[in-house]
Amino acid sequence: MENKTLKIVLTAAISVSLIGNIALFWQLKEEQETNTFKIEEVAKNASEKLKKNSSEAQAKIDKLNQTINEKNQEIDQLKQQDGTKAKEEVTEAQRKTAEEFGQLAIDKSLSRNELTEKLKDVATQEVIDKLSPADDDHQHDDYGSYSFTLGDVQTYAQT
Repeated sequence: MENKTLKIVLTAAISVSLIGNIALFWQLKEEQETNTFKIEEVAKNASEKLKKNSSEAQAKIDKLNQTINEKNQEIDQLKQQDGTKAKEEVTEAQRKTAEEFGQLAIDKSLSRNELTEKLKDVATQEVIDKLSPADDDHQHDDYGSYSFTLGDVQTYAQT
Protein backbone atom coordinates (compact mmCIF):
# COMPACT_ATOMS: atom_id res chain seq x y z
CA MET A 1 0.00 0.00 0.00
CA GLU A 2 2.75 2.33 0.69
CA ASN A 3 3.81 2.01 -2.83
CA LYS A 4 0.41 2.90 -4.09
CA THR A 5 0.12 5.88 -1.76
CA LEU A 6 3.56 7.03 -2.75
CA LYS A 7 2.57 6.79 -6.40
CA ILE A 8 -0.61 8.76 -5.74
CA VAL A 9 1.27 11.43 -3.78
CA LEU A 10 3.95 11.66 -6.47
CA THR A 11 1.35 11.76 -9.22
CA ALA A 12 -0.54 14.46 -7.37
CA ALA A 13 2.68 16.45 -6.80
CA ILE A 14 3.67 16.12 -10.45
CA SER A 15 0.15 17.07 -11.55
CA VAL A 16 0.12 20.16 -9.31
CA SER A 17 3.59 21.09 -10.56
CA LEU A 18 2.50 20.57 -14.16
CA ILE A 19 -0.66 22.66 -13.65
CA GLY A 20 1.46 25.39 -12.00
CA ASN A 21 3.91 25.34 -14.91
CA ILE A 22 1.07 25.52 -17.44
CA ALA A 23 -0.49 28.46 -15.54
CA LEU A 24 2.91 30.18 -15.38
CA PHE A 25 3.41 29.56 -19.11
CA TRP A 26 0.03 31.14 -19.94
CA GLN A 27 0.74 34.11 -17.68
CA LEU A 28 4.14 34.69 -19.33
CA LYS A 29 2.59 34.32 -22.76
CA GLU A 30 -0.06 36.97 -21.93
CA GLU A 31 2.61 39.31 -20.53
CA GLN A 32 4.66 38.83 -23.68
CA GLU A 33 1.64 39.68 -25.85
CA THR A 34 0.92 42.75 -23.71
CA ASN A 35 4.54 43.87 -23.90
CA THR A 36 4.65 43.25 -27.65
CA PHE A 37 1.49 45.35 -28.07
CA LYS A 38 2.98 48.14 -25.92
CA ILE A 39 6.24 48.03 -27.89
CA GLU A 40 4.32 48.22 -31.16
CA GLU A 41 2.32 51.21 -29.85
CA VAL A 42 5.48 53.01 -28.71
CA ALA A 43 7.16 52.31 -32.07
CA LYS A 44 4.07 53.51 -33.96
CA ASN A 45 3.87 56.71 -31.88
CA ALA A 46 7.60 57.33 -32.32
CA SER A 47 7.28 56.81 -36.07
CA GLU A 48 4.34 59.23 -36.30
CA LYS A 49 6.18 61.78 -34.17
CA LEU A 50 9.28 61.40 -36.34
CA LYS A 51 7.22 61.92 -39.50
CA LYS A 52 5.58 65.00 -37.99
CA ASN A 53 8.91 66.44 -36.85
CA SER A 54 10.44 65.65 -40.23
CA SER A 55 7.57 67.42 -42.00
CA GLU A 56 7.88 70.44 -39.72
CA ALA A 57 11.65 70.54 -40.20
CA GLN A 58 11.24 70.31 -43.97
CA ALA A 59 8.69 73.13 -43.88
CA LYS A 60 11.12 75.28 -41.88
CA ILE A 61 13.95 74.43 -44.30
CA ASP A 62 11.75 75.34 -47.26
CA LYS A 63 10.78 78.63 -45.59
CA LEU A 64 14.43 79.45 -44.85
CA ASN A 65 15.41 78.63 -48.44
CA GLN A 66 12.62 80.87 -49.69
CA THR A 67 13.80 83.68 -47.40
CA ILE A 68 17.37 83.21 -48.61
CA ASN A 69 16.23 83.35 -52.24
CA GLU A 70 14.21 86.52 -51.55
CA LYS A 71 17.20 88.16 -49.84
CA ASN A 72 19.47 87.15 -52.73
CA GLN A 73 17.00 88.73 -55.17
CA GLU A 74 16.95 91.90 -53.06
CA ILE A 75 20.76 91.95 -53.05
CA ASP A 76 20.84 91.47 -56.84
CA GLN A 77 18.31 94.30 -57.27
CA LEU A 78 20.35 96.60 -55.03
CA LYS A 79 23.53 95.73 -56.93
CA GLN A 80 21.74 96.41 -60.20
CA GLN A 81 20.35 99.71 -58.89
CA ASP A 82 23.79 100.75 -57.64
CA GLY A 83 25.29 99.87 -61.03
CA THR A 84 22.59 101.80 -62.87
CA LYS A 85 23.00 104.77 -60.53
CA ALA A 86 26.78 104.75 -61.02
CA LYS A 87 26.31 104.61 -64.81
CA GLU A 88 23.85 107.51 -64.62
CA GLU A 89 26.30 109.51 -62.51
CA VAL A 90 29.13 108.84 -64.97
CA THR A 91 26.89 109.70 -67.91
CA GLU A 92 25.82 112.93 -66.20
CA ALA A 93 29.46 113.79 -65.46
CA GLN A 94 30.36 113.07 -69.10
CA ARG A 95 27.54 115.29 -70.31
CA LYS A 96 28.61 118.16 -68.06
CA THR A 97 32.23 117.78 -69.08
CA ALA A 98 31.30 117.72 -72.76
CA GLU A 99 29.14 120.85 -72.33
CA GLU A 100 31.92 122.64 -70.48
CA PHE A 101 34.45 121.59 -73.09
CA GLY A 102 32.18 122.71 -75.91
CA GLN A 103 31.58 126.10 -74.31
CA LEU A 104 35.26 126.66 -73.66
CA ALA A 105 36.19 125.51 -77.17
CA ILE A 106 34.01 128.17 -78.80
CA ASP A 107 34.77 130.93 -76.28
CA LYS A 108 37.38 132.98 -78.14
CA SER A 109 37.53 135.65 -75.43
CA LEU A 110 39.67 133.51 -73.12
CA SER A 111 43.42 133.98 -73.09
CA ARG A 112 45.76 131.05 -73.61
CA ASN A 113 46.51 130.84 -69.86
CA GLU A 114 42.82 131.01 -68.86
CA LEU A 115 41.91 128.30 -71.37
CA THR A 116 44.80 126.11 -70.24
CA GLU A 117 43.78 126.51 -66.60
CA LYS A 118 40.13 125.61 -67.27
CA LEU A 119 40.83 122.64 -69.57
CA LYS A 120 43.85 121.10 -67.84
CA ASP A 121 41.70 118.45 -66.05
CA VAL A 122 39.66 117.39 -69.08
CA ALA A 123 41.79 117.82 -72.20
CA THR A 124 45.27 116.91 -73.33
CA GLN A 125 47.86 119.62 -73.83
CA GLU A 126 47.69 119.05 -77.59
CA VAL A 127 43.96 119.83 -77.61
CA ILE A 128 44.45 122.88 -75.39
CA ASP A 129 47.19 124.14 -77.75
CA LYS A 130 44.91 123.74 -80.78
CA LEU A 131 42.05 125.58 -79.03
CA SER A 132 44.21 128.36 -77.55
CA PRO A 133 44.59 131.59 -79.48
CA ALA A 134 48.03 131.87 -81.07
CA ASP A 135 50.47 134.56 -80.04
CA ASP A 136 49.70 136.44 -83.23
CA ASP A 137 45.98 136.43 -82.36
CA HIS A 138 45.33 133.97 -85.20
CA GLN A 139 42.71 131.44 -84.17
CA HIS A 140 42.70 127.89 -85.43
CA ASP A 141 39.43 126.62 -86.77
CA ASP A 142 40.67 123.13 -87.64
CA TYR A 143 39.97 121.27 -84.42
CA GLY A 144 39.57 117.74 -85.78
CA SER A 145 38.77 114.94 -83.35
CA TYR A 146 40.23 115.03 -79.84
CA SER A 147 39.94 112.85 -76.78
CA PHE A 148 39.92 114.07 -73.21
CA THR A 149 39.49 112.17 -69.99
CA LEU A 150 37.37 112.37 -66.89
CA GLY A 151 38.72 109.68 -64.60
CA ASP A 152 38.66 106.46 -66.57
CA VAL A 153 36.01 107.75 -68.97
CA GLN A 154 37.03 108.94 -72.44
CA THR A 155 34.79 111.35 -74.26
CA TYR A 156 35.32 112.31 -77.86
CA ALA A 157 34.51 115.81 -78.98
CA GLN A 158 34.00 116.52 -82.66
CA THR A 159 33.77 120.16 -83.64
